[in-house]
Amino acid sequence: MKVAERILDVTSTLDGERVGMSIDEGALAHIMSVLTDLYSDPEMAVIREYSTNALDAHIEAGVTRPIEVTIPSALSPFLRIRDYGAGLDAADIRDIYSRYGTSTKRGSNDVIGMLGLGCKSALTYTDQFTLTGIKNGIVTQVSIARDADGAGSMTIVAQHATGDPEGVEVVIPARRVNEFENKARSFFRFWNEGTVLVDGQTPLRITGIPVGDALVVPIDELGHDTVVMGGVPYPLPGGVSWPHIGRAWRTRLVAFVPIGAVQPTPSREALQLTRNTCEALEAIGKQIGELLLDALKNEVASAGSITEAILAADKARDAGLPDGDCLYDGRVVPHVLSRDTRTWADRYQADIQADPRTFLHANRRGGRRKIGERSYSLSLTRSVPDLLVEGFTGKTLTAARRERVELFTADMEDCLRWTFVDALDADERYWTQDIRTVRWADIEALKVPRTTNGGGTKKRGTYAGILPDGTESDAIPASTIDTSLPILFANTNRWGLRRLRSVKMGLVPQGYVLALPQNRIEKFKRDFPSAQRIGDWAVEQAALALKAIPADDLCALRFQRTYEVEGLRVLDERRVDDPDLKGAIRLAQRDVIAHSETLEKWGARAGAYDGPHPLDKYPLVQYTRWGEELLDDLYLYLNAAYAARKEA
Repeated sequence: MKVAERILDVTSTLDGERVGMSIDEGALAHIMSVLTDLYSDPEMAVIREYSTNALDAHIEAGVTRPIEVTIPSALSPFLRIRDYGAGLDAADIRDIYSRYGTSTKRGSNDVIGMLGLGCKSALTYTDQFTLTGIKNGIVTQVSIARDADGAGSMTIVAQHATGDPEGVEVVIPARRVNEFENKARSFFRFWNEGTVLVDGQTPLRITGIPVGDALVVPIDELGHDTVVMGGVPYPLPGGVSWPHIGRAWRTRLVAFVPIGAVQPTPSREALQLTRNTCEALEAIGKQIGELLLDALKNEVASAGSITEAILAADKARDAGLPDGDCLYDGRVVPHVLSRDTRTWADRYQADIQADPRTFLHANRRGGRRKIGERSYSLSLTRSVPDLLVEGFTGKTLTAARRERVELFTADMEDCLRWTFVDALDADERYWTQDIRTVRWADIEALKVPRTTNGGGTKKRGTYAGILPDGTESDAIPASTIDTSLPILFANTNRWGLRRLRSVKMGLVPQGYVLALPQNRIEKFKRDFPSAQRIGDWAVEQAALALKAIPADDLCALRFQRTYEVEGLRVLDERRVDDPDLKGAIRLAQRDVIAHSETLEKWGARAGAYDGPHPLDKYPLVQYTRWGEELLDDLYLYLNAAYAARKEA
């Protein structure tokens, strides 16, 4: 990014010796330390600086593929950012990474970098990280570290030929507890689609109502007005305001500006209120003020359906559009259908439950609305019913009526909210046309089946769960459950059922998997004696699966699953004196790939290695990968430490 020119008109009438300022050579290490520690949020700084550097490399090289970001995990605790630009060789790395302030980007507004500080930002988070540059078929691996005086240094550790594509990869070790995943999601939502992959996936982009080059977004997505330049979001500086209207405190504005339009601070965490920045922000505010109301109106008017129009109007109202301007198909879009014509005095005396004009709301799962709860309104935005039943004149939803509704909706997986009404007028029918509507007479005509088991006890009621064909239902009639198939149950609800490992992994047999509250379990077991708890079934199945694995293979499987073993796999047990370490090397090197799927399938029920890790006795061995040139020193350390421990 081009650096904004600062023209100073200085006139002085002072006489005397003029002394130019400079940096004390003895304070260079201190100055470099200060420049490294610019950032108040080191994790976000690392993501921002290296990903924008990677994007700049693609722009400069004309590369259209996305950069690749890998988030740290338990098995690979490193943040990796890879680009496929022109790459770096040893000379490039010496010039760029060894000097603070060196930048090749100050002459162009096509790229965001300019200060020559961001490539060292990892040193504010960690004392050491790795850079790999690939250029002209040569790989250059560099270790960049922070010295005791706070300054940085580089060590070129390897150079060799490769067939890999050119580019740069930065690998930063992550702390055990970190927020890289959440911060990457927050940062990359401002990037254009196709510019970045995070763990191989395209991150979700922020969405909202377009207003020129800006977006109106809900406040739960963004806590402050934001300026985005080159993919980097900056909060609107204090003292600067944009034209919010009405209830705009429920929304935020995101303005996208070209590179060079505003001036960030050296840390790129905020904007400097320079003259250019203030003029740019003022121009953005003027554009938003002129376009905001028309953009909000158009968002509602151009909706593709009734439902989209209602949702668009709800967002537009939050952004400040008056109710009367929320027009679709020439009609004012309501957010609620109200039948309340009572006076204030009547509201404290009327019996709402007996008023036939009201809506009766009920939930499939029962709770407070098991028999129905009446109100004078029907929400079209917050609690929209999944089923609207017209022609209902009953006062409450009795057990018999509820059973018929549950039977009618047994195949409607997501039909969770019901609303009953006597009749809809023309306006109500127009705004509810996207809601599934049925006649109460069609439900009332259903005959609820009644069957008995061998003991003569009626199997009544319905259960939530998964049917033999894999579909989910909130109302599986007890009378339809086929006892010739496996029946599993768990003390949870249908949503909790989905989270059970056996269900998520697809391990359960083809049959019924039901969710039961505690107070229904005993009755259920009497009705279905062959039913079994999912946990008990999983323990039995895991034991049978593990019984087929040889004991040595099972021990190796558990060991490899519990510890990072890549380092142990490169060791030669013949050069190690510690018998415990010899055994660990054999476990790490044992080929058990044929059985790994079984262990992965049954998870914690497959058991874990419970012995001490042999490397715990060797504190200087911190990571699990060692270069070939370090193995001799490693064996020397391991055997010396073992000998010292034996003598002690």
